[in-house]
Amino acid sequence: MKTEDLVTRLCLDESQPKRWTPATALLIAVMAAFAAAVSLSFVWLTPRVDLLAVLDARDHTVLLKFAFTFSVVVAALPIVRDLTTPGRAVGTAAIIALLPFLIVTLLAARELAMLPSVELHRLTVDASWAACLWQIPVLGLPAFAIFALCARRMAPTNLNRTGAYIGLLAGGIGAAGYALHCHDDSMVFVAIAYTLAITEMAAVGALLGPRILRWT
Repeated sequence: MKTEDLVTRLCLDESQPKRWTPATALLIAVMAAFAAAVSLSFVWLTPRVDLLAVLDARDHTVLLKFAFTFSVVVAALPIVRDLTTPGRAVGTAAIIALLPFLIVTLLAARELAMLPSVELHRLTVDASWAACLWQIPVLGLPAFAIFALCARRMAPTNLNRTGAYIGLLAGGIGAAGYALHCHDDSMVFVAIAYTLAITEMAAVGALLGPRILRWT
């Protein structure tokens, strides 16, 4: 039997177990990660009591906060897929991943220009900056673990970069969970505190990537 015929028969053999594609595996991981982050947010931080009322009033600032966190996840997901799939290149997706941060920065600059001095003082003194910077990473830890386990079963080669984008993805999910609890809807707060917290996750992912994503 020729080698080409053997390969063809093996490929057509329906008895061979079919593995999920990286895209399917990551999609399932995203759903599990969101479920974990939301559950932890409800149990640990508790959601803000006026959230439904604010959403019902169509407060666009609150919606923008959620839109930012979800857009970070949506932008990072294709990059993680490409980094864990042999033969795929990230390309312009890395530039697209910067767009949510650029947009929220522009919205924050616009808000800052119109912010009264009293509100600016409240934002710099009374806002829960410190809580945001550690609670988002904690909420993102289950997501980070889920994506790391998922990536280990694939074939990442650039482990630092893969770890960084897994951290970015987990940070976005953690930020979405935190947004359910966060009472500060200022775009300035979101642009600074949320971005720093998500960046923390990306930095941790880059550092841990070579250790936790390497095949054993």
